[in-house]
Amino acid sequence: MTYQLIAFFRKFEKKIENNKIYIITISNENKKLDYMNITNSIIEFPFKNIDLKSDFTQQYFYNFYYPDLIKEENNKSKSIRNFFIINGSRPEKFYIIFKNYLNIISQNKETFILFNAWNNYEENCFLEPNEKFGYTYLNYISKAIFNLDNDVIYDLKDLYNKCKIAIQIHIFYEDLIEDIINKTNNIPVKFDLYITITSPELKSRLENDIKIYSKTNYFEILIVENKGRDVLPFLKQIKTKFKYYKYICHIHTKKSLTAPELGNLWRNYLYNNLLGNTSIVSEILYDFENNEKLGFMFPETYYGIIKEFHLLTEGTKKWMNFLATKLLANYKLGELSNFPAGNMFWAKTGAISQIFTHDFIKFFPEEDDQTNDTIMHAIERIWLYLVKINQFHYKIIFKFF
Repeated sequence: MTYQLIAFFRKFEKKIENNKIYIITISNENKKLDYMNITNSIIEFPFKNIDLKSDFTQQYFYNFYYPDLIKEENNKSKSIRNFFIINGSRPEKFYIIFKNYLNIISQNKETFILFNAWNNYEENCFLEPNEKFGYTYLNYISKAIFNLDNDVIYDLKDLYNKCKIAIQIHIFYEDLIEDIINKTNNIPVKFDLYITITSPELKSRLENDIKIYSKTNYFEILIVENKGRDVLPFLKQIKTKFKYYKYICHIHTKKSLTAPELGNLWRNYLYNNLLGNTSIVSEILYDFENNEKLGFMFPETYYGIIKEFHLLTEGTKKWMNFLATKLLANYKLGELSNFPAGNMFWAKTGAISQIFTHDFIKFFPEEDDQTNDTIMHAIERIWLYLVKINQFHYKIIFKFF
């Protein structure tokens, strides 16, 4: 079927003057040589039998062949040298190379692109949604095709005159202070910083760094006990502050002691999607300002943790039902499956206001490296129910990080 399909397109190509069909084959190692004569380029996706750790730590492609993507060769040996084979790539790298393909073939504006065998799961060749990567590859294809990473000028004049933005940050790992300050400096309008820390010794250093390096309009630092991860500090500090702001962004110094490399990739992914550069922040605020009913924005679930973090345990569900009785007027849970995995987001304060009007402090457990089944894990999953109850909707942020 594959050969018949490609043969059809090749025959069709000959009937179209001044056009070329550029065929990208998604294949595995066994099929690589078979496709050499019928496609322009091969991309490999080793989804099966792959070591997760090595996948996430891999920084570069294995480039077996370098591309001369459009030039045709009659000699087979020369043709092989014209292939670009990507082995073991992450979605971010796939975005980069696919965009390079588009840039090269854009010289001929009427060129066709055909993705071949994009759903052949048995042969390990697919782009369709899956448990490991979700919709990531498909999203990157659309991002590359429509060139959505270009800077856009956003009119945010109403946010320049008065500070309507609060950024709440829980800092547990002090080695991330510089990165956090740099990220918040990407906010193009006035903003206030609210920071919680668990180490009193850190306060003087943090105050000094903020005064010197931060563009914040105003800041407060609150010392809290190491309890409730980032959730309880967030609720404590913003409880009496939220009514003064229209928007709030919450981030924290997330790490994973059991999988440090994955934890770093996940944290950076969340930071970049929420505060990665001025254009990203401007787009988020512009969307909020121009959509009255948009109440909550968060990054698409990081592909490295999709399988684990969409599992809802009975313990977490029990706490969610408890929160529903307090916050949602016994709203029936189970109708929404998305949530901001990692608990970092932007929100209109009016979309989540109930969370600040109740005192849940006594329900937070002492820190014991819990991975689930606590009230903080339930609050992470309750945000979108609050948004819906308050008659707002949410938007998932997806950038190319």
